[in-house]
Amino acid sequence: MAGDEPLRIPGAHSDPFVVDWDGDGDLDIVSGSANGGVYWAENVAGKGKIPVLKQFRELIKPGAHVEPGTPLREKDLKGPTHATRVWVADVNGDGKLDILVGDSVTLVSPADGVTDEELKTKYADWEKEFQKAAEAMRGAGDDKEAREKVSNRYQEVYERRSKFMKEDMTGFVWLYLQK
Repeated sequence: MAGDEPLRIPGAHSDPFVVDWDGDGDLDIVSGSANGGVYWAENVAGKGKIPVLKQFRELIKPGAHVEPGTPLREKDLKGPTHATRVWVADVNGDGKLDILVGDSVTLVSPADGVTDEELKTKYADWEKEFQKAAEAMRGAGDDKEAREKVSNRYQEVYERRSKFMKEDMTGFVWLYLQK
């Protein structure tokens, strides 16, 4: 590694892909991230030499952060969100490496009969109650009966959000063709 410093990538790296990304004959690293986006660590050693890698730099920006309780629909997505995984290949046969990026996302929409604005308001109110339930869980101590009572309350509050919001945990595959 360059300068004996550890390689740093925003968020934990995920399944790095070893490939000659820049076409200079040596192997580089392309990686996704827990925080989203795609990053590249260039090997500057040269072909056949022990790798010397530069720090990771961004190839594809992470998706925009969405506040909890804010509607997020498929049409709102502009690119991969978080927990990105990469695959590098010449997808279209033009001789240049392209990137396939898989991600993870939770789409959020209002429950039937609830508007986007009502969802935000109901979520804010729910979150206050949820934080109180979570704090009670942390403070329940060793009393088994007390822990069970606060645990039941926590679960009840958590499940209540399904009355005003729908969540769809999913993921997408994004294709980035190299120009």
